Amino acid sequence: MQSVVVDSLDRLWVLDTGRVQDPNGTIVEATVGGPKLVGINLSNNTVFQTIIFPANVAPGDSYLNDVRFDLRPNVTSSGKGIAYITDSSIEGRTGLVIVDLGTGESWRHLQGSTYVAPAQQFLAYVWGRPIYAFMPGQPLSFQGFGADGIALSADGEDLFFGGVGKRYLYSVPTFRLRDNGPFSEALAQAAVVSRGQKGVSDGYETDTNGFIYHGNAEQNAISFFNPANGTDALFVRDPRLNWVDTVSFCCFFC
Repeated sequence: MQSVVVDSLDRLWVLDTGRVQDPNGTIVEATVGGPKLVGINLSNNTVFQTIIFPANVAPGDSYLNDVRFDLRPNVTSSGKGIAYITDSSIEGRTGLVIVDLGTGESWRHLQGSTYVAPAQQFLAYVWGRPIYAFMPGQPLSFQGFGADGIALSADGEDLFFGGVGKRYLYSVPTFRLRDNGPFSEALAQAAVVSRGQKGVSDGYETDTNGFIYHGNAEQNAISFFNPANGTDALFVRDPRLNWVDTVSFCCFFC
């Protein structure tokens, strides 16, 4: 289990990478049936849907990381909404996975593009310490996590994403991701917009103002991107904030 998200209908979704770590610390490749998205009814704690990803969408070296949902009935012909998932595979098969929640069909976009890949020889510092990557049986290397954090714009028209292994934030129109036609990949890559640098960050979330909040690991902080003016600013900074990942909002007066 990698990500746990409650959607706007108060249903719990669990994203399973299908990968486990053996006693030696090696992350074992997934097999078909392992990578999946599971929907749970919180009123009776029962599973109401399980979507299995085929090998061409979640191959053995994939690492499905984070997920966001758009349940507007007009975004798919099934009317059940759609899910957007980041694949942050440390083996290099980074990309975005799109899922029609009505039909269970899934597909990939942006695979192999620079937008979802980590920066070359990327080195971050957290608490004054350099962060390198190390896998059992392999030499020490640079941090290789690509597409990781993900968030939908407040109106659902843009998907924001970025890698842990780079400092840039990107967005892409969601209608380009929902398209799975013969030219859809070229059109999706051409539609990606760089939103500038946001620091080293992991999980993202959107508030009702449209701000994209994200962790800021090197600054022990939470920052936010404002799409209205294209700036990224500190929200809160404290030495006790150490590698902020998942961000959620609670409305006390709704």
